[in-house]
Amino acid sequence: MEEGRSGASNNIEGTVKWGGKMRSVVVLAVMVVIVVFGAAVQGSGASPQPITIEAQNFEYEADGMVVIATGSVRATRGDFVLTADHVEADLRSETIVATGNVKIRRGSYEAQGDTLHYDFKRDLSEIGGASGKVGEALVKGRTLRAEPGKLTLDDGQVTKCNLPEPCWHIGMRRVVIYPGEKIVADGAVLWIGRHQVVPFPRLVLPLRRKGDTETVLWGEDMPVPRAGYNKDDGFFVGVTYKYPTLDDGKMTYDVAYLSKKGYQGSVSYKRDMGQNLDLKLSLVHQTWKGTGGGVELDASLPGYSIEARLKREFTSDGTLDSIPSLRLRVAPVAVGGLNLTLSGTAGFGQFWEEVTGSRGTRVDFSVLLREREPVNLGHGFQGHFSAGLGDSRYSTGDVMRTVDATVGVARPFKMGSIGVGYHRLWVTGKTPFEFDAVEGVDEITGNATLRVGAGPNPWDKWELGVSANYDLAAGDFSDVDWTLTRHMHCFEVSARWREKREEFGLDIRLIR
Repeated sequence: MEEGRSGASNNIEGTVKWGGKMRSVVVLAVMVVIVVFGAAVQGSGASPQPITIEAQNFEYEADGMVVIATGSVRATRGDFVLTADHVEADLRSETIVATGNVKIRRGSYEAQGDTLHYDFKRDLSEIGGASGKVGEALVKGRTLRAEPGKLTLDDGQVTKCNLPEPCWHIGMRRVVIYPGEKIVADGAVLWIGRHQVVPFPRLVLPLRRKGDTETVLWGEDMPVPRAGYNKDDGFFVGVTYKYPTLDDGKMTYDVAYLSKKGYQGSVSYKRDMGQNLDLKLSLVHQTWKGTGGGVELDASLPGYSIEARLKREFTSDGTLDSIPSLRLRVAPVAVGGLNLTLSGTAGFGQFWEEVTGSRGTRVDFSVLLREREPVNLGHGFQGHFSAGLGDSRYSTGDVMRTVDATVGVARPFKMGSIGVGYHRLWVTGKTPFEFDAVEGVDEITGNATLRVGAGPNPWDKWELGVSANYDLAAGDFSDVDWTLTRHMHCFEVSARWREKREEFGLDIRLIR
């Protein structure tokens, strides 16, 4: 072993180790840094972490105060790892400049770029022409500044699509990423392909840990617009946005415009209170009806859930006040060794309905029996069935009972599926309200889907779906729905037409 040369032995400790091939290791331990950090942590007995640099070649300048490393350079400090073709360390300014195939890794994120400037004292790095990965989120930008627990990206984008040209991304003026916590973007715009879809002055998306990786919950939290038409509302456009709060709650904002009615908006706050208890506060305003809202409290127990409501909500013809309502739900339980499950609900509520002027209480229960797994009928056919009973009693003396039964057969195949069924609902008695009124049903149901390729990639497909209900008593179709969906690598676009309701809708759904 041969001692490595040092221009300033007080500042640099170095050795040159010989083996199968020469490899040099330099440990930077700047005396001024030791003094500064030592003063800050003197009571704790801690010392500043040094930077270890490994490379094939070293050069020293400025009396050893500048170290130039070339050839497979690797610098480490704690969990911070830097690799590059060329690294220049200045012990006077306590900075490092790296160029050529620059890559860094720290905790759950990794990045690469053209150049890197690293401030030893502040533990702060800045990469030019940066791209990288934070958990499952892919980022790119003009500059990326990284410091412990925080990443700042200027003029960049975030996506989860790993194609060279992402199917979608969020472009933003500036984004701050807190690994394991959230992404905060200013001046954000959602892009689908090369098209701007919707802008957001400020966008916050939570990062949640799943297993050993961190992922953005795009499906739940990404604000994606909706648009469509129906004969009651006219043309409508709207968007829903979920905003995480500092207390681990979530604010949900929804705004929409309906050409035949006007504007509507709502805001709600939901928080996990612990002990399997969820609290939700909501407020909604419609320019043609007024203001409503309420309080909801949900408790979950093994096999059970309890829902409590105190709220005013809008129906198609007016308002409905629940003051209050309670509901107990029993999760499906297996029936012996049979392929059956049994579930049930029971509820109590006091209601006031504007459209009928009815006011009173309701006590109700229902049970549902259905198959646990689809019944194998052979040749790829699967059967399903269900049977339910319901009973509702009102303070007005009214009683309404229902018996509900369905049976059906479905056959999935490589390019789609087909199914047919029968639905029968018997109703006796009546309800004094309109919101829970039901009518008897005697109908045949059917549905079919067909998927075909739309390009060279396996995920690029068109899917056509149709479902219909035929009313046996009326001798006519009661509903016919058509859906056309384009499946892409990272998102789906669906156009929906409901013939009898004269309703058209356009939906965009991100799937990764």
